[in-house]
Amino acid sequence: MPTKLKKLLSSGVCVCIAVVFICLIGGVISVVSPRTKHSTDIFTVTDLSPLEQIEPDDVIEQRFTVDEDYDSFGLYFANYSRPVHQGKLVVTIQPEGGSPTTIERSLGSLLDNSFAYFDYHLSAGVNYILKLRTSDTDSPITFFTSTSDQNSASLSINGKPSECHLIMAFTKSHKDVFAVWYFIMGAALAIFIALVIVNKEFYDGQKSSR
Repeated sequence: MPTKLKKLLSSGVCVCIAVVFICLIGGVISVVSPRTKHSTDIFTVTDLSPLEQIEPDDVIEQRFTVDEDYDSFGLYFANYSRPVHQGKLVVTIQPEGGSPTTIERSLGSLLDNSFAYFDYHLSAGVNYILKLRTSDTDSPITFFTSTSDQNSASLSINGKPSECHLIMAFTKSHKDVFAVWYFIMGAALAIFIALVIVNKEFYDGQKSSR
């Protein structure tokens, strides 16, 4: 094998070539099957306080709108640090003038002082009506509220308007192709190092042949 070819195929250059191929494969995969990233937006909280204990006959209604599209919404739930052994939360949501969707969740599955999330697509600029009630439970539960003016939110309890509103969180997902830039930078760095190695070996070879 010619000496110059041997130098081109030195261990350092081979490693760099392997890194380039790995980065190219990783870059293609990150574009074809990008990972999904999730982000959450939460109502601004002012004067945090819980509602009075919610009874099975209570109907909590909140009207709100969103400025972006979301995949789910969350409610800030609390059970007064007491285990809930039975019962369910019934959530009904609908766009104003549209058809309602009902979601039921076991109260025992909800974590105290945490957001309980519900999968439901929300569209930007649409007014929504959210209704909550419980059934088959005598355990004390509640939801946290805020007095900040946000998302045109208005709350009523058993038909009576409230000065506060339920704190809500909204989640959205998007495809993350940013990782491809890491593979591009890795491949570029490997190519640069390979060129440095080749140039150095070529220069050293020229010096030794004199």
